[in-house]
Amino acid sequence: QFYDFSGGENRESATGVISSNTWYHVALVNNSGTAQWYVDGTASGSAQSLDVAGGSSGLKIGRQGTHNYDWSGLISNLRITKGQAIYTSNFTKPSQSLTLTSQGATASNVVLLCCNKGTPSNGTGSTKTPGTISMVGNATYAEQNPF
Repeated sequence: QFYDFSGGENRESATGVISSNTWYHVALVNNSGTAQWYVDGTASGSAQSLDVAGGSSGLKIGRQGTHNYDWSGLISNLRITKGQAIYTSNFTKPSQSLTLTSQGATASNVVLLCCNKGTPSNGTGSTKTPGTISMVGNATYAEQNPF
């Protein structure tokens, strides 16, 4: 699920079943204001619109705002781009760690690329970081590879 709290809660959800103990490639793409989910490269649900206005409280990944609704799973290879919809139709899911230019990404459009390498061992390392990455709540770091 994706929660947008700019001016009120807006929640977008992929469809289908996500099983425990299985890695999935999940993408939420904002293409000209319309959101599309992809799970393992296949379109999965959509939203009418997606507006990420930003704010002073920072981006939360794996946590719903200031609430204690923490993600109880693993996250690997997280990339956020601005101004470029990487996926616009079904695709073959990546078979290796994401880079600044993999899957046709333009490096200058990548605003965050993290969880794609094993160092440093505190889980806050990244290839590209616009600011400080902090782990909060019950977050832990373990070196695991989905490939």
